[in-house]
Amino acid sequence: MKTGFLKYVAIGVLWCVSLGNALEHALPIRYPERSLMLGYAASVMDDIYSGDVDARGEFAFNKRVSLWASTSFRTVSYLYEVSHFEQIHGYLNLQTYGFNASYFGMKYVPAKHFGIGATYRMRSFGGDRDEIFHGLETNFLLFYPFSERLLLSGSLDLLKSFPRHDFEPGAEWGAVASLVYKPGKWEYESAILYRKRLQESLNLNMERHYQGQKDNYAGVKVRGAISRVFFEENLPTRIGLAYETNRGNLFGRETGHLIELFIRF
Repeated sequence: MKTGFLKYVAIGVLWCVSLGNALEHALPIRYPERSLMLGYAASVMDDIYSGDVDARGEFAFNKRVSLWASTSFRTVSYLYEVSHFEQIHGYLNLQTYGFNASYFGMKYVPAKHFGIGATYRMRSFGGDRDEIFHGLETNFLLFYPFSERLLLSGSLDLLKSFPRHDFEPGAEWGAVASLVYKPGKWEYESAILYRKRLQESLNLNMERHYQGQKDNYAGVKVRGAISRVFFEENLPTRIGLAYETNRGNLFGRETGHLIELFIRF
């Protein structure tokens, strides 16, 4: 009986940790457009060093409606721990290869300053071992075109993950604030993503009194990117570099960092 109890506790702890490592990028909110982005990202999250191939695409039917998708494939992942005072070093190839969480969404912008969106998150398959739940997200989009070159935008979000293996993640709310500035051939973009768990997750393997996981965490991600357009006459292509950092228990126990080299058509 004690062994079974400890097993369920361990499952709950591991899944609570996994809920705190979302791969969702902090990306600027844009009007519907037609674009394709390919990139390679190197990141460190909680002593895990990883490399991912990123792909994001959007297809706008018109100026109001678009469908988009985003996915990434993990190519390498190492655990490397260092403790300077106790001189403890740990090095391990996690042998993680496969797709991370993927996102499929739509945007509808009926007016100049606001729109709505919906996103379905598909759990990882062989890639990142933290994104293990499917989820559904609704978005209320806000736009303010300050000028022809500067777009200010944001969103208010509500995310619900689906139960799996008798574990029910708590619902989350969040917000995004972003800007896109295009002076000539250059483009600067930045975004701040905030997430807060509305209710604690439930481990349904436990007795009702012990199901609550006390994981009302919050987290923030900040991303900045710079790119330049090439081949304007034939196939306009942007090549750029992005940096992203995150803090807060919802996204990890330690501050995370990500650098990405990308190309966008």
